[in-house]
Amino acid sequence: MSNKTQTSPHQIDRKIALSFGAVVLVLILTATGVASDLFLRLQKEEEDRLVGAITAILSESISQITFSGKYHARLLVEDMLARVPELAYIAVVNNDGSILAHSDPALNDTEIPQESAELSRRSLQTGVPVLSEFRAAAGVVKEVIVPYKGGFGSEVVGTVHVGVRVENARTTQQINLLKLLVLVAVLTSAAIAAVYFLSRRFGGTMTALGWQLQGILGHAPLGIIISDSNGNLLASSAELERIVGRVEGNPSLSAFLSHHLPETNSQALLDMERRVFQKSHKIEQEMIIETRGMRGFWNVSKFPIATSDAGRVTLSCTLIQDITKRKRAEQALRDLEKNYREMVEYAPIGIFQSTPQGRYLLANKQFAAMFGYNSVQDLIENVSDISSQMYMERDDREDVLRCLEHGPINNIEGQRPRKDGSLIWTTMSLRTVRDLTGNVLHYEGFVSDITERKNNEERLSSSLREKEVLLKEVHHRVKNNLQIISSLLNLQATHISNPEVEMALKESQSRVRSMAAIHEELYRSENFSQIDLEHYIKFFVPRLATSYNINKRTIGLDFDLSYTLVTIDQAIPFALILNELVTNAIRHGLSGRDDGRIGVGISSANDMITVWISDNGNGLPEGFDLKKAASLGMHLVTALANQLHGAIHAENQNGAVFTLVFPAA
Repeated sequence: MSNKTQTSPHQIDRKIALSFGAVVLVLILTATGVASDLFLRLQKEEEDRLVGAITAILSESISQITFSGKYHARLLVEDMLARVPELAYIAVVNNDGSILAHSDPALNDTEIPQESAELSRRSLQTGVPVLSEFRAAAGVVKEVIVPYKGGFGSEVVGTVHVGVRVENARTTQQINLLKLLVLVAVLTSAAIAAVYFLSRRFGGTMTALGWQLQGILGHAPLGIIISDSNGNLLASSAELERIVGRVEGNPSLSAFLSHHLPETNSQALLDMERRVFQKSHKIEQEMIIETRGMRGFWNVSKFPIATSDAGRVTLSCTLIQDITKRKRAEQALRDLEKNYREMVEYAPIGIFQSTPQGRYLLANKQFAAMFGYNSVQDLIENVSDISSQMYMERDDREDVLRCLEHGPINNIEGQRPRKDGSLIWTTMSLRTVRDLTGNVLHYEGFVSDITERKNNEERLSSSLREKEVLLKEVHHRVKNNLQIISSLLNLQATHISNPEVEMALKESQSRVRSMAAIHEELYRSENFSQIDLEHYIKFFVPRLATSYNINKRTIGLDFDLSYTLVTIDQAIPFALILNELVTNAIRHGLSGRDDGRIGVGISSANDMITVWISDNGNGLPEGFDLKKAASLGMHLVTALANQLHGAIHAENQNGAVFTLVFPAA
């Protein structure tokens, strides 16, 4: 709400009560002051008339008894003083200023004071009473001097001085006036309290309405303007400052709108305002507005909220809602819907929505064409039961829907019937769309025709089976041919009498057997591209040891192996290296021993394979260098290690130890 309306309704109640009470107090005090002043004036005039009358009476009385002499005059003044207690003194003064008779006998035959003598002469000269006032020991005294007559010619022969005490009367009057003022103050306070109480007691509805209005203006998510028929902006909401701009001071509605909006926008709003006051009905419209250099959309509602007794609108309310975000969101939604429709329409896969009862709600052209329908309309009109018309078995759809209860399902493959009865292979992904209460609205899914892929897979699978059979046959024949070569070498060795030639043939036979063992492993394996070295070593080494153990020595084998795969290109060089090193251990390392042991180990780490072959025999000759060895076997080992992109070295550790390291496949 703008800064003009920050006062709370309770504060307004108090301000109204205090203001009214202050006005009442000022009026009462003013009236009291005027009445008091008038009363004092009237009282003074009354005092003057009273004193003058008393003095005139005394003067006439004295004039009548002056023939009797001083004695009777003095008796008269003493008697009058006794009779009238308000009198302070009475004095009869001759023309020469001497006191003929005085209420205080001590002053008889004395001269009057100089000031009184002046007043006495003035009275004698003018012939009228002279008034004066002075403070005496007994208080304030008002003195009246009047001339009196005497003798046979009724001539003025002197003056009568009468002093009247007015102190007590005036004190009483002041006390009464003070009481009056106190009474006025009390009555005024009571009036203020009564006004405040009545405003709280009978103004509760107005207070509640005030609080409600203040809450609305302070927290409403709308720009609110309350204006009157004179064009004054009476109140505004806090949101109006964010939407339009700050309300400074007490501007007119026209000035406020002109300050913050372009002329076309401000005039449009003022035209709406005039129509509300003229036609007395609600006006609502959407407007394109420019504020702070940015274009936006407003929804503006104007309506009357108060009318005069004559039925004319006196107050109107304007509600301004910034709908820029909504308008942009609606446009974005329309664009999104358009893009979505185009994407669905031209998608290369089938897209559909179906009801739980088994009818299609919508689909794209690709889906209809996939199942042999001329159009989407043809599909929707002619498929009345998806379970029986679009699945191989009626229960198949029920199985799919049961799976959907646990969440979306993806890539279900299966055969589906087309309109003409032919079958196609499809893969389908499906999900359930529910309302806010969890009820199923419909199912939507994506379907792809994978018939061609399935046919290709079948052809590839058939071709692969043929090649596997052929490859197995190749390995089997290679193995058989190698075994024939091995047998021929063995047969040749039996007809050789030269031991060295016989041993050379036997070594060649062993090498052929190591390669034949590789092809036998491949023939027996399901994997034609890799060999498990653990299985190969356990298969080949015992047979090799048996073939060289002519003297029936006890040769123990120790294996420390792990599952290790190598390619066929690595397996052949490895098999030949293994053959050479194990043969070397049997022929040379364990020569002359009846209880020798051969160990073979393999491990892999960090993409490297480590193989070691050891024996507990005689060890390597002093200064043995693998690269400088003269035997064909050691030259072959070095060359094959290089072929594996690895390295091999030899050492003595309670016998010979050869370690081969090469990269894993």
